[in-house]
Amino acid sequence: VHVHVKPGTGEDVIGMQCNRFGGSLGGRAFWCRAVIRDKAFREASVANAAASIREPGNLRFDVVQEREDPTRFILVEVYSSAGAAAAHKETQHYLKWRECVADMMAEPRKVVQGVKYNSLAGEEPWRWSVSPSLSGKALPSSPIAAAAPMLPLLDGRSIPSIGFGCYKVGVVPGSAAGAAAAAKPAPAMQVIADAIAAGYRCFDSAQFYENEDLVGRALSASGMPRSELYIMSKVWTNKIFEGAAAVRAQCLKTIQDLGCEYLDLYMVHWPVPGKHVEAYKEMVALQSEGLVRSLGVSNYTVEDLADLQAAGLPLPTVNQIEINPFLYRKRTIAHFEGLGIRMQAYRALCNFGKTASMENEIVLSLAAKHGRSASQVLGRWCIQKGFQHIPKSERRERMDENARVFDFALDSEDMNRLEGLTTEKNLETFKSTYLKCVLRDTPLEGSMEGVKTEITLE
Repeated sequence: VHVHVKPGTGEDVIGMQCNRFGGSLGGRAFWCRAVIRDKAFREASVANAAASIREPGNLRFDVVQEREDPTRFILVEVYSSAGAAAAHKETQHYLKWRECVADMMAEPRKVVQGVKYNSLAGEEPWRWSVSPSLSGKALPSSPIAAAAPMLPLLDGRSIPSIGFGCYKVGVVPGSAAGAAAAAKPAPAMQVIADAIAAGYRCFDSAQFYENEDLVGRALSASGMPRSELYIMSKVWTNKIFEGAAAVRAQCLKTIQDLGCEYLDLYMVHWPVPGKHVEAYKEMVALQSEGLVRSLGVSNYTVEDLADLQAAGLPLPTVNQIEINPFLYRKRTIAHFEGLGIRMQAYRALCNFGKTASMENEIVLSLAAKHGRSASQVLGRWCIQKGFQHIPKSERRERMDENARVFDFALDSEDMNRLEGLTTEKNLETFKSTYLKCVLRDTPLEGSMEGVKTEITLE
């Protein structure tokens, strides 16, 4: 379907075309014209594309724009057979799309060929997922992440051993370091669709990321049943500082933005001095109401956990902190794990956000030894330690690479070599970050009011 908008109307448009290929490939080629208001056609078509690439017989689904006439748009669909193309027309997402755009078509359809287009789905289009016989470069046909083992939590529930980080997915938070100079991220719809296609089912979000509405829209467009998703979020320091009512309101907003009915895991993002205990109490109440399944914390030290214990509150099921061989805080991790609290590792692939960790001589030597990438060695170390691994990437190839950490193992010598990479300097850098962030985005930012200065670093 090819759609053309009237020039000068200021109304948004999108369209679809699929050419018939020889051999076993199936498809359709149409042309039509429509006027679309409020981006309804565009959103419906992108949502249909995100769901369609998950069909077993779908090989490609691109959203593209004509170069010479930017008012003309197409979608390119390719299927493995005529039967797969016919099956697509029976899917719920296609039927929903057809009903949504039925009144938007303004002219009869006709075949359009030989016109050059730009991709609207980001720097890279919706990607091929084909066998080597159909493409020179194939993506894994069996998503490894979807088969990842589950990790038990102390509340009797479980969590996938690998998750997908949503930080900077579609949006760079305004208060993030280097936000002004940051490159424009790929569209959230594309990134989340690729992550789901790669097999990821656990998504790590947060109020601070400023993209929960975009992530929620993409998850909804995927067509993935809620029961097959594990969605977690974190409440940011400003709401924690404002008190229980603000925490509750933010939780409800997060659930609405993500469109998820409930959160599988809700966490305190940073232990705001004098405020985080009250916030956690309110989260306990939210849990009792069925809005939250499991409770967790993030960036907590041994001393911060003691505040919750002193208040007689139930232990969190997880503590999400930076963990990698370059910041392996053994005493802290042992303390939490000794209480049955599961550790989640963010930045498992880059120490303090610096990718130089993947260029480390020991990491590279182990990558060569096992015939793996540096990121897979670091991810495997994380998995073998029993931590939940939460990598992130905009690129589908990297998503697949990051998930391929369950089909090899590091030996004890490998593990020991990696665990010796933590330095005193890195521990001090962690302390500096902690002291700065516990009051970040609160009225007390820049002060040390109530901040714990004596904390367990190791």
